[in-house]
Amino acid sequence: MNFEKFKVESINLPRNTINRVTQASENIFYTSLHNFSEDGGLFFAIRFLDTIYKNDVIAALKFLRDRGFGGDVSVGKGQFDFKIEDKDIQNQDGERFVILSRYIPGEELKLFNMEEMWYEIGSKRGRGSDGRVRRQVRFFIEGSTFPEIRREFYGRIIHSAGDAVEYGYSYKVGMKGNG
Repeated sequence: MNFEKFKVESINLPRNTINRVTQASENIFYTSLHNFSEDGGLFFAIRFLDTIYKNDVIAALKFLRDRGFGGDVSVGKGQFDFKIEDKDIQNQDGERFVILSRYIPGEELKLFNMEEMWYEIGSKRGRGSDGRVRRQVRFFIEGSTFPEIRREFYGRIIHSAGDAVEYGYSYKVGMKGNG
């Protein structure tokens, strides 16, 4: 496999501030710019349980494409393009599955044989817009594997504070073999 197409180029660019009163250039500083190769980039996967939301997601992506995202959008950084491909990566075959997202288990955790699970546990404690600390949430991290118990959904959503929620449904892909 040619990994050159996944190469990320990093460049340090000089920047400066302009004094609005004197119009003089002041305070030179450097910022990093990261570019993906022509065939490289980022991806994400969405499973729509109700396709009514698909147009909203596409509209949000178009907005971000036009505006940019991340730091320095005011100077033209964060630009990207995107393409949409309908692919079924959620292979349901196999005796096990691997998760591609954080997973906060629900009642199904009792149904797993704990000796057949390979996992790492992560935790998160965020802050609300008012600065208050939300409750700590524990989850299985991406890449953890579990025995398949034939459920349509694995996981749950929990309230971490006020109106804030943590999404804990797994995005799973079936795998063959014992791990």
